[in-house]
Amino acid sequence: MGSVLNGMYIYNPTMGKPANYTTNHGIGNNRVWSVKEDKSGKIWIGTYDGIDIYDPINRTLKHIGIANGLPDITSNRIIIGSENIVWASGVQGGIAQIDFENNTAKLGGINLTTEQIKNIKRIIIVACGTSWHCGLVAKFSMEGFLRIPVEVDYASEFRYRNPIIDNNTLVIAIS
Repeated sequence: MGSVLNGMYIYNPTMGKPANYTTNHGIGNNRVWSVKEDKSGKIWIGTYDGIDIYDPINRTLKHIGIANGLPDITSNRIIIGSENIVWASGVQGGIAQIDFENNTAKLGGINLTTEQIKNIKRIIIVACGTSWHCGLVAKFSMEGFLRIPVEVDYASEFRYRNPIIDNNTLVIAIS
């Protein structure tokens, strides 16, 4: 469990009460926004200073921040997918896939710089048929997760329009 200013609390069955972990124990910042446990038992801690990953088996703590590719220093949401793939987003927007082995964060499949990812202000998803329906699901997920406006357009109509797209718009085509 995270707290606004007092680090993180983990229930310790031996002590019969929660143990408090703060910057004194190696956590990057006492403002903890999100705490998740992955399938391997690692604990992912989203703080005001990035993400800390605690490995209880090896008793090690790794830190991932903006220098490692996070789009925003404040990691307020962490999602662990079914394949144990970890995604993080920040307060100011942006999303990154965490690569634990290389201690980096990246937007998978898209070769953009961290600065370009931070500057995305709008997303357009272009698709047809069932891919269009997938785009609608992605729209609701992205808007809730990233807090960036997303529009979904039929590819058959999009090709004849003259859409307003600037350097801060990300266009995703689903086939």
